[in-house]
Amino acid sequence: MRNIPWPALVAVACCALVARADDEPQAGSLHSSQPQSSRLDVGEGAELNRALRRAREPGVEPDSVVAAIAALGTAVLDEALLLLDQRSLPPLDGGKPQVLSAPQQVLLLRGLEQLDDSSVFDAALAHLAPLPGLPAERQPEPTTSARAAAILAAGCGARATELGRMFALAGPCGQAALDPQLERALQTAGTAAFRRDPQGFAAWASNWRTLPVAMLPALVRGAGASGDAHALPLLESVLLQGRDLERLALASLARQQAPREVSEGLLQTLRDMLRTDDSTTQQAACTALAALGDFEGAAHLVELLDQAPPPVRASAYRALCSLSGLALPDQVSSWNTWIVLESQWYESRVETLAKTIAEGEELRALEALRELRLYHWRRHELSDIAARGLQRNEESVVLLACEVLASLRSPWARSLLESAALEPGTPAAAPAAEALARMISG
Repeated sequence: MRNIPWPALVAVACCALVARADDEPQAGSLHSSQPQSSRLDVGEGAELNRALRRAREPGVEPDSVVAAIAALGTAVLDEALLLLDQRSLPPLDGGKPQVLSAPQQVLLLRGLEQLDDSSVFDAALAHLAPLPGLPAERQPEPTTSARAAAILAAGCGARATELGRMFALAGPCGQAALDPQLERALQTAGTAAFRRDPQGFAAWASNWRTLPVAMLPALVRGAGASGDAHALPLLESVLLQGRDLERLALASLARQQAPREVSEGLLQTLRDMLRTDDSTTQQAACTALAALGDFEGAAHLVELLDQAPPPVRASAYRALCSLSGLALPDQVSSWNTWIVLESQWYESRVETLAKTIAEGEELRALEALRELRLYHWRRHELSDIAARGLQRNEESVVLLACEVLASLRSPWARSLLESAALEPGTPAAAPAAEALARMISG
């Protein structure tokens, strides 16, 4: 994409107001001189219409629909924008009109991702361009749906560092909240851009304050939707910046899957939230701490089992079960005993077991894996230790290591089994695939 400074685009967005989300669309696009039917029932437009209709037919592979859309090339960009704008497919080949469904929209956007991103962005700008032949004072405002369509299309090739251009397409944001339709479009575009460009998380962690306040919820939702650990600095930086952003950041943190690196500052902030008087915040903090794999904060969750209101106690109990992978009784004594015994075991035995599993004789390695299998304290780190057995040549050690990983039910364990299963010809490939299947089905 062309490197247009996004703050300038946001500042000089040319339209003064954003239309309501429930505005009735014009015949065709607000910025098109042709009615919809004349553009989607002939030529490449008809082929685009036909490809999307095929997506609803039984047995049609989604990838084949995406390939068909991409094969049409940039010639159908105007028609694609029109579809995203009006969300309807006109009659074709004797069929009836169709509403553009959410799955069809996903396939359309995937197809646009295969095209030249500069051409797609130019088409998005053109979709919002003034109508030719009308003086400025008579130009209609772009509808909310037109802006949302432009954002969705332009987001197909955007990198996370270019998200400012998507925000500019939403128009001026003097209001406190963005129109929901625009916010959803920005979130979709943001999620895709961050997936494409994880390094963009770091840039936005320090630059998010430059955005209009109304844009921030879309940024936070887009950044946190995938559960990517790269989002943690951004989510941490907005966590204490007002009630609304805090709620969104906590919801995004709950999507994490025990990332390998979490700042102590973020964990401590969440532990402090467990002591607030707001039960909603307490419950969300419980869920976030479990998702982040904070075993050091387990004792704070246990305290809530005894002192907190019932909804908070329930959240704390679910968090402990999720964190540990166990289902102990919801009693303070049970969890405190587990924390003390297992943390002491971890400190005294884990280094020895790690070395034995990696380098010890076969029988000793098997004994070490059987011992490790009995514990769940810091189970994500235990997964790394058990995985050392996957590198051994002895079939018995490899098999048991796979079983231990499956029993730990950690996101790390799943990732390790997936990697091992994708190495054909190695001793661990087949047993890892079988263990992974049991882990997923169980």
